[in-house]
Amino acid sequence: MIRLGTPFRIIKNVRDVVVVSINESVTLASVYLHPTGDMSADCNLIPTLGKTVTGCDCNSHSLLWGQLGHRRAVQRGRILEDYLVSNRMEIHNVGKKTTFESHSGLSSSTIDITVSTDDFDGEVTGWGIDERVITTSDHRFISFTINHGSIDSTEWVSRRNIRKTDHEKLRARLCNEFQEWDDEEICCVPKLEKVTSRLIDTIRTAVTESTPIKKVPCGGKLWWNNKLEGMKSELCSKRRQPRKGLCGVEDFKRAKNRYYHEVRKAKLEKFAGYLDSLGGNSRELFKLVKGRRNGINPLDVASIEELGDHFFGEIEADEERSDPLECTCTGNRRREPRPVSEGGTDEPGEAGLSKLRRLMEAFSVKDVDEVMRTFDDYKAPGPDEIVNVHLKTALGAGANVWIEKIVVARIQLSYFPTTLKGSRTILISKPGRVGLRSFRPITLLSAVSKLVEKCLAQSFLESFPHRGIPYQHAYIVGKSPSTALTDVIRTYNSGRARRSYRVMATLDVKGAFDNCSWSLTVSEARKCMPEPLVKLLASYLQGRVANLCVDGKTVRRKLVHGFQQGSALGPRLWNLSCSSIIVEINRILPVGCCCVVFADDIILVITAASERALLTLLKMAINRIKEWAGHNNMAIEEEKINILAETSSFSSEVEEELRGLGKVASSVRIVGIQLDVNLNFHQHIDLAIAKARGTLMSIRKYARLKYGLNDKALCLIWNALCVSILAFGVEIWGTVLRFEWCRKKVLGLWRQASRIALRAPQSAPNAIIMAITPLKDPLEHLLALWTHAWCHKDAFAGQSLGKGGSNILNLIGFKESYRESCEVKKSLMTDASVTERVKLEEYSADDRDLHIYTDGSKTQTGTGCGMVMLDKDGRVLEGDWISLPKSFNICQCEIMGISLGLSKIKKAAQRVQGTTFALHVDSMAAIRASFLTRTGTSLAAEARDSLRQLLDDGVDVRVFWVKGHASTKGNEMADSLARFAAREPKARESRNIPASHTREQIRVFSRRRVEKDLKKGLGRLSPRTHRWLHSMSHIRIWTRLREKDRRVILMAVCGFGTGHYLEKIGRLTSKACRLCGYFDETWEHLIDQCPKLSRIRYMVRRPPDVGYAYYFTERSRARRLARFATRVLQVLPNVQATGPH
Repeated sequence: MIRLGTPFRIIKNVRDVVVVSINESVTLASVYLHPTGDMSADCNLIPTLGKTVTGCDCNSHSLLWGQLGHRRAVQRGRILEDYLVSNRMEIHNVGKKTTFESHSGLSSSTIDITVSTDDFDGEVTGWGIDERVITTSDHRFISFTINHGSIDSTEWVSRRNIRKTDHEKLRARLCNEFQEWDDEEICCVPKLEKVTSRLIDTIRTAVTESTPIKKVPCGGKLWWNNKLEGMKSELCSKRRQPRKGLCGVEDFKRAKNRYYHEVRKAKLEKFAGYLDSLGGNSRELFKLVKGRRNGINPLDVASIEELGDHFFGEIEADEERSDPLECTCTGNRRREPRPVSEGGTDEPGEAGLSKLRRLMEAFSVKDVDEVMRTFDDYKAPGPDEIVNVHLKTALGAGANVWIEKIVVARIQLSYFPTTLKGSRTILISKPGRVGLRSFRPITLLSAVSKLVEKCLAQSFLESFPHRGIPYQHAYIVGKSPSTALTDVIRTYNSGRARRSYRVMATLDVKGAFDNCSWSLTVSEARKCMPEPLVKLLASYLQGRVANLCVDGKTVRRKLVHGFQQGSALGPRLWNLSCSSIIVEINRILPVGCCCVVFADDIILVITAASERALLTLLKMAINRIKEWAGHNNMAIEEEKINILAETSSFSSEVEEELRGLGKVASSVRIVGIQLDVNLNFHQHIDLAIAKARGTLMSIRKYARLKYGLNDKALCLIWNALCVSILAFGVEIWGTVLRFEWCRKKVLGLWRQASRIALRAPQSAPNAIIMAITPLKDPLEHLLALWTHAWCHKDAFAGQSLGKGGSNILNLIGFKESYRESCEVKKSLMTDASVTERVKLEEYSADDRDLHIYTDGSKTQTGTGCGMVMLDKDGRVLEGDWISLPKSFNICQCEIMGISLGLSKIKKAAQRVQGTTFALHVDSMAAIRASFLTRTGTSLAAEARDSLRQLLDDGVDVRVFWVKGHASTKGNEMADSLARFAAREPKARESRNIPASHTREQIRVFSRRRVEKDLKKGLGRLSPRTHRWLHSMSHIRIWTRLREKDRRVILMAVCGFGTGHYLEKIGRLTSKACRLCGYFDETWEHLIDQCPKLSRIRYMVRRPPDVGYAYYFTERSRARRLARFATRVLQVLPNVQATGPH
């Protein structure tokens, strides 16, 4: 069992008896009965309970297991017979072969027996003596089979297979359950607790019944099989045969080599199957790339009690101790004086209460569904064992109605249910740390709790912004590390423009999320929120218990400060808690300085006319932040205070004082971006490329194997890991892409990755590698991200583009005025008066007086939208269309159609009062973008404003979704008008260029750049390389093509480049050959038959003796070659390349 890797547990191990348990279900025993011992007493050594198989050297004879022997052995056998029969045990010895044979061969007998308890019921079969196995003992090798499913070389653990859940069964089960619930309001705290607990129990029970159980191996050799077992037994039997002359040494070596070859083959097949299964599993791919590093066991660092005390304090969950918020947030107890609100967006009074009531009335199940769509399907479950994908199914079955009631009832009662406070905390190791600080506590909450928290945060808390929002850039919609660094760099560069002294300092708040004072949070909430929300937040914080689980050990600690990492409200409460100190620091700092915060990282930018003034401001800001942190149970880590300063511009005394404040360096890392004093980003680009190259090196060994990662897996790793590493913060440093050195570094990494993906040898030319790579062009991706940020986002659209940004636009081919024409995303807050007028399902609109149908169209010639107005009887009253710019996408055309329809409704409503209208749209995406989302484009904002204006004027308008191209009269007429508008040669001027048009132009720029590099590279190739290029057999992706197809593609590459060639595939310009007049113009005819192309065909089809530069220098031959490639491109509809294009 040790050799096979079978897991077992030793039950008894004494001189004559060994008993082991396999998988807690089968027991194996080995017993030796001494020939001179007391047989009546020795029989009790044989186990008789449970499922037990015993191999016994009984030193006795009986007809039940062999022949009779001498008198004493027969007497011992009779005693053993009585013992076995009385305990209902079965003897498995069969046949007449003896089990014992002396070395001299003069004596033999059967004294070894195999017995089992009756619980096996025929599961022990195949008993026999294997003569192939040569042992060093005088006992012969006995083999048998136990037909018991749980005995194998692998230990299995039963788990629920959440990816195989029967969602139809789950939905039907929940629908039946929710139909039996009484539809009543939640009016008190006990009712809220009861409904919440019942909802979670109902979903959990339904998930358990709908999810199958799977067995997961947690040990053993998964590649081992029966064939290897037989070969190993054969090898063991031949090991001593050469000494006895039964076989030759060469036979033994051949058997040994065959065995080792099969072992290696089994391992490769198992690993190849594992790699093949990773094609689309990004999570497992990332584990493979990053390596399966086993982190430090927390229990090796400290005990479970010490871990609980370090992360959550020393208050045990069972201790009775007053809550820190008890004096301010409970019933009739004394309350602290309410702080005075200080300007801005603070709404703690009646205005805040009325606003809160409007938000509660507008909150609906649509908001719950919209929040749920942002959740990942298979995140780790909390203590309720409900995964997000199960909760999404439950919402579709009717749970969203009860979630809505729970959210509204919490605000009305100002109470957070204790059922939703259950959690389980695990420790995640942090690299580069030692001791207890090398772990981060992550809390796993219930799926229902996370949904309720996020609904509260998005639909209510975000409507009452605090004063620190302009300076905080984490956990806020529309803000990111890039926006934080943009503010920092703009302030830092302003100091250089004024020729003043400048420094940048970064501070890290120690224990920000774990130790923040709750009293601080509640006092900040009172400044900007109405009292019901303040009480609700206090109830949310109170009564929480942390259950720390490490290796099966659990410790409970009562929380009296901090926010659980992993919750939806925790980050927002931290932003609320630090708002006052951010506002205070920015208020005391003069113009030209700023304090920017990203989560718990504080960034100070100080500029001053003199170095002494700068030092004074920096000291004042750091000391005030330290004082605030210490007063609220936190601290500033001294060793993490980094100061970015150009030391050559300061005197030695000031430099020494700066070093006393923190670590002075010429470059610092801020929110993932390496900044230096000159802000040229050289170090950041080098570090990012080195990190991405390390990822490539980790997958190269798997990609080059014959059984290694497939193309899909390699593309996924490149796009999701390597390109994302390069693209981080490109909105900040993207302007350096205008320099050739930066582009060369990025393209060098792409070329290295392409060689790995194509399995290309070192002799493969770079020009061809870059033209046929299946991987995403990183330069194209970086330029697309930068232009999307600076041309299509609110966060960057209002800022100065600068000289570097203008050069980037010129590099791509855009004019400097292009940015002004780009469409910018705007914030669209939820409006109940608009959303309630939208019906996404096919509701009846027969009671409407006038029906307006809209549609959009995008063709190769242009884009357009159309509308038609019908009355109740289906008579056409009016029709109109608009020709739009070619840059518009289809969704924009649909939104423009909606705006056109709303403008016609406005004119009709002015003519006839009291008319009811129905606006029919066949695009679900356009309806959601215009009326049902929180963010959208400027076109969607205009359509939304138009509908809101009509509703404010008292016009009865409802928006309906209609199924497109379903023979609906109005929809078909609107579609015809839209297609007619798309054919119009002149389009109306518009300043709204979508992001899709920008991406397409960048794609064209990238393709042209690759083709240009390809043409240059072909002219520098040697004749030997051309021969290799002609065969294309070294690159696996080209060997999938037929030989003729490879020749055609080669000619197309020589003429125009791969991108131009693939664009022309499938276009036929004439039926007859325009060179020789042959009736059928096909690529087979041009390559093999056309007499007009014989000379050029000869040059192209056979490897030339000179380089292709010869053909580029000869004008006539180059012109003919180009003409030949052009003719081939025009008549090639059937070539199917499997490359990237």
